[in-house]
Amino acid sequence: MQNPFRLFVVSIALLMTVTSCDAQEDASGEDIQKIILHDGGNRVYDLHIPDAVASDPVPLVIALHGAGDSGPGMKRAAGLDKEADKRGFLVAYPTATGVNWAEGCDCVRPDIDGVDDPGFVEAMIEDIAASWPVDPDRIHVIGYSQGGLFAQRLACEHSNVFAGVATVAGLMSLPVAGRCDPSGSPDILFMHGEEDQVLPFEGVPSGLYATLGVYEAFLFWRETYECPFGTERASDDTYEVTRDIRTTPSCRSGARVRMDALKGVGHAWPPFAPAEMADFFGL
Repeated sequence: MQNPFRLFVVSIALLMTVTSCDAQEDASGEDIQKIILHDGGNRVYDLHIPDAVASDPVPLVIALHGAGDSGPGMKRAAGLDKEADKRGFLVAYPTATGVNWAEGCDCVRPDIDGVDDPGFVEAMIEDIAASWPVDPDRIHVIGYSQGGLFAQRLACEHSNVFAGVATVAGLMSLPVAGRCDPSGSPDILFMHGEEDQVLPFEGVPSGLYATLGVYEAFLFWRETYECPFGTERASDDTYEVTRDIRTTPSCRSGARVRMDALKGVGHAWPPFAPAEMADFFGL
C-alpha cells in the first residue's frame, strides 16, 4: 500500500480543484494575521472578522488546513468567510509548523519532534478572545484531510474547549482512538467521500499510519458518548451529491454524532461543507 504520509501532501491541490481559488471573493469584513509566541517559537494564524460582529459574544470557528497547505491557503479555498459574514461568527486559520499537524499518531514529524500544536490552538483562542468577544461555549473546530486527523485529537484531548468538531475528508488515527478519554462532549461530524483514494473511507487497518474507517469512527463516538443503539438515517441530494446521512441523537450530555457519506466523491472539500457545518453547529 502506498504510504499515506506521501499522499497527504496532495491534499492542497485536491482542495483547490474542488473549491475555486476565488471562494472568498464575495467575503467582506476584516482580515488580520497574527504572530504569537508559543512553546519557544513564533506561530501564525489568520483571522476573519465579519462586519456584523458586535460587542455580544460570538462563535469562533477554527479551520485546520490539510498537509502541505497553510492557514492562508485554507482561507482562500474553503469558502468559510462568506458563511461567517452571513451568520456573524469569527473564523481562525492557524498554520502548522511544517507539512503536517501533530495529529497524535507518533507517525509524522511534528509528533516525533514534540510540537505542541494542541497548546498552540488553545493559545490562539486566548489571543483572539483578548481582543474579540468570543463566546467560550461556542468554539468549534473544523479539519480538512490531515487537519481532520488533528481535529480528532483535539476532540479527544481538549474536548472541554470545543462545542463541536467537524472532520472533512479526514480520519481518526488508531493511536488517538486507543487513548481517547474526553472530559467534554462536543458534537461530532464526519463528512467523507466514499471514493476517497487518499484517506480511504474504510480506513487504514494496520501499519504506522493506521486509522479507523469513517463508519468505525462514527461508531466509536456513539459508544464513547453512550448513545442509544441504532441511528437515524436519511438520503439527501440537495447539492447534486447524494449523501447517506447517519445521526445518533439523545447521547450523553445532549451531544450529537453524525456521518455524511458522499457518494461518488473522492478526497475533497465539498463546496457545500461550510453551510452544512454551520447548520450542524447551530451558528
